[in-house]
Amino acid sequence: MNFPNSYVHLYRMTSKDGRTFDKMRVAIPQGTSIRGVDLTGWQLDRFLTDHARDAKLNGRDVTVSFKPGEPVELWRGKGEQRETMRIDDAWQLCRAVKAQRMAYTRQHAENKPVTTTGTRTGEEPPAAPGPENPEQAAEQSLPAGKSRTLGAIKDRAERRTQTPSTAQIRTQMQTQTRSR
Repeated sequence: MNFPNSYVHLYRMTSKDGRTFDKMRVAIPQGTSIRGVDLTGWQLDRFLTDHARDAKLNGRDVTVSFKPGEPVELWRGKGEQRETMRIDDAWQLCRAVKAQRMAYTRQHAENKPVTTTGTRTGEEPPAAPGPENPEQAAEQSLPAGKSRTLGAIKDRAERRTQTPSTAQIRTQMQTQTRSR
């Protein structure tokens, strides 16, 4: 099941015997319900996989897996106020989250009306190329295809060199873990 990136939080757990484990805390999206029970504010924990770590660090939706036939335990609160809820069928949770995400997407698509010119209501259309807008005129005079694509590829490559890759981050985390 895919969760939006902002609903997933990574952390490191240390067991009583001193071993450390990378885990993720996943918040159930607001408005999710199963059989009329609202799951807003509930969370679940999972061990962090390499695929989930890469998705989280790269800003993509994070896939959370459940074993078939294994119940899912949700929780909310801390200490004495901690509550738990057990969902025996993980597919119910998957269907409920998917239905909520689809409803959210539909609602936000309806709230952003688009006119026939391709601009949103209340926005001015882009300026026409000409002497008042020379940058756009120069951009449109370039032959379509490679020149624009090459520029986009160069921009992406430049951004990659500015930010550390997930492999470097993972190596740094492992080095830090070993040194402790």
